[in-house]
Amino acid sequence: MVIMKRILLSCVFLLMLNLYVFGFDKEQLYSIIDSVHTNPQFVLKWSNQMIQEYPKSSDIFLIKSLYEIEQSNYMAALEKADKALEYSSKNDVISKSNIYCLRGYIYRQVKEYKKSLDDFTKAIRLDKKN
Repeated sequence: MVIMKRILLSCVFLLMLNLYVFGFDKEQLYSIIDSVHTNPQFVLKWSNQMIQEYPKSSDIFLIKSLYEIEQSNYMAALEKADKALEYSSKNDVISKSNIYCLRGYIYRQVKEYKKSLDDFTKAIRLDKKN
């Protein structure tokens, strides 16, 4: 659970930074982030709209993955995390290391421990501070 909170806090900070680049002001950013827990339907609607505008945004797929985790839809979360990795690039604010951490958490939740360990290992190799 501690690892997940750390991942979520890192993702929230990086997401805020990235959304700021998209042109959202601080109030909109805080509203979107708070809504992951308080108004998940808003996050679903918002992320679906954003994916239309940015269909290869690893950050938006990461948000969609977090939404699915919040709903305990781990297989859907895994699918979104895979897309986030697929579209991830060196220029993204949220690093591949963070996505591997999130995916490792998802694998752990569905009791695929070897895959979980593999993803956590990849995350550490990519970012020793992770």
